[in-house]
Amino acid sequence: MPKSIFFLLFAFLAFLPLTAYAAEAPGVRDEDFSYRGVALGDTEEKLLSVYGEPLFDTDTIKDGGALRVYTFRGGIDVGIARKTGLVVDFDVRSEDFSVRDVKKGATVYWIQKKFGKVPSTNLDGQTVYIYRRAKTKEDRASLVLVIDPETRVLTSLRLTALPLTDEERHAAITEEETEATGDIDTSKLPKAEEPKLGGLF
Repeated sequence: MPKSIFFLLFAFLAFLPLTAYAAEAPGVRDEDFSYRGVALGDTEEKLLSVYGEPLFDTDTIKDGGALRVYTFRGGIDVGIARKTGLVVDFDVRSEDFSVRDVKKGATVYWIQKKFGKVPSTNLDGQTVYIYRRAKTKEDRASLVLVIDPETRVLTSLRLTALPLTDEERHAAITEEETEATGDIDTSKLPKAEEPKLGGLF
């Protein structure tokens, strides 16, 4: 075998593990913010066309937002923002859930190998790892992985574009109040008279 061909073959074989490692580098991807063909930000129409008829739906307030929540077979609740008609929340409790090969029972090591390292935090009494798609006020999309604090394995997951922290929830409520009052025309309301000081006469 000529030396040039041997060198090219050796270089190609040496390069393969590097490309495989680069492809599997830890971190979140856009696909991590969708579940079974529907993504955060998709329309209500797309959700129903992909998931089919829900078992039932309820109207509720969750994390400061008015939602219509559809419950589907297999332990999946999907929240639609009443204001926009867009998918903003997936609460997945099914036994066979999977996001990019991360399934129920996955260890913290496996989670971090897929999505990277973030500190664990307490969210509504649960130990969770929160992975953000972007760190902006406009894009709150988050992958929330719920961990059993004793066994340190994955028990359930949530995909959400709703505010998660108290700070985010307060900001969202303030935005809603500002928008609600910002459209009211108060120019024709009667003006309060100046109070006059003095006695009866």
